[in-house]
Amino acid sequence: MKCIQKTIKQTVPVLLAGVFVGNHSVAVTFRSGDLSVRFAPERAYTIDDVKLGKIEAGVYRGNWGLVFHPGEYKWIGTGHREGGREEVDKISVQVDGVMLEKMPAAKEEISGKRLELIKESRLHDVRLASKIIVEDGVIQEEAVLTFASGQFIQTGYAFMHCWTPDAKYWLAETVAGDVIDGELSSTAKWEVKQDLHWLALYVPENGLVILMQFPPDTLPGKGIKQAIHDHTSFRKHYFQPYAGEMMPAGRSDNFRMSTQLFTAPEEQWKTAVKNAAKCCQE
Repeated sequence: MKCIQKTIKQTVPVLLAGVFVGNHSVAVTFRSGDLSVRFAPERAYTIDDVKLGKIEAGVYRGNWGLVFHPGEYKWIGTGHREGGREEVDKISVQVDGVMLEKMPAAKEEISGKRLELIKESRLHDVRLASKIIVEDGVIQEEAVLTFASGQFIQTGYAFMHCWTPDAKYWLAETVAGDVIDGELSSTAKWEVKQDLHWLALYVPENGLVILMQFPPDTLPGKGIKQAIHDHTSFRKHYFQPYAGEMMPAGRSDNFRMSTQLFTAPEEQWKTAVKNAAKCCQE
């Protein structure tokens, strides 16, 4: 598999030719092999649908991406509007290393081996530069958050993923090297809540495995850290690096992760996950 710590550099590249500025209203769908990923313009071009073949892996019934709130739960980012709107300044799309000169028409898929969506946006005076790569059954994500001025963050999530509510089991490796597991049954409880090397979900109904991996230099989590909200509408992954702290002007944080999607028989899925994770770490 493609390991994010080996393929994405520490900074998002400057956007040059093929840049689209302003409020483009057409959803963008990437397809690489059996993996398709849709981006929603109304949610600041964050992911809102993921499929592996005909299998629904990620659902649109919640917000994906990066959000924070400075207090009173007035969230800003992706589809949240309570604390303001994430303003997208620039979008570019690359297909197999070639920058698109125009955005696709409605419902048109963009196919290729390696597809990249690069975005620059603002959450008030906080700058966000992000890149999402879809390639070989893997989604790679990077978000670089830069604080132009001092900003208090009561709660901040660097990543959110709304995975299918059909997932019944989870498996994870903590940063201490312990392998832990559990079941999911729509209890609305928070599961895991630890700093992790990787976290996997499993859907017995169709054998889907969703394996999320986090590079060694990932910031320690705060609050719920890495967690799954066991909700009826989705199994939502959160990574929380911020909790009740003032970010100084000029601070810049880089967040990266990858998600690999594949299928495995129920009696073999845990072994398959451990092998895939080990392959990435080597």
